[in-house]
Amino acid sequence: MKIYRKIDENGYFVEDVVLPDDAEPTPDLIDVPVPPQLRNPRWNGEAWEDDITEEVFEQIRSGLYASLQRVFSESEWKVKKLAIGKPWMTDPQAVNALYETYESLYSSALKGLFDEATNAAIIAAHEAAETAVAPVVLLMNDVRRAIEARIEAATPDDYEEVQGLIAAAEAVTIPPEGVTDEWIASVREQFGIEEGV
Repeated sequence: MKIYRKIDENGYFVEDVVLPDDAEPTPDLIDVPVPPQLRNPRWNGEAWEDDITEEVFEQIRSGLYASLQRVFSESEWKVKKLAIGKPWMTDPQAVNALYETYESLYSSALKGLFDEATNAAIIAAHEAAETAVAPVVLLMNDVRRAIEARIEAATPDDYEEVQGLIAAAEAVTIPPEGVTDEWIASVREQFGIEEGV
């Protein structure tokens, strides 16, 4: 038995076909395997090529946007961990619960529901956390906009580069020494974000 790749009248891969070893394949059956990295394989008469139509690339582009959305949902979780002062936590549900408690306490303090000293301490702690978190939020918003612009301008040849940018965004981690100007500058440089953008 031998596996062939059936193509349509335009050379696009349709399906694998298995024939007995002694069977004579028809011209629409190709014995060359399709490289696994091709997203829309087309036989050009000599080799397989990746023929990405605009319609197919729009589907790919949608997938890239979805990946970016997932990464930035996780980025919001990282920011919440920083805000509550527990960057080492790994359980998203626990982080969200603590963050909601933290926001609830702040809301109660703003309403004056505790004694004056407690209200003042909660408000001061919240403002300090917001000050610490603000540069990270701004930076990650810039990273997100930079990648969105790259996705929007991407051609099929840019697919792997854009995937790499999304993976790099997912890997952004606040260093143990905390948020520094040098760290912010290095992240901005990594994603090609110009100063003042």
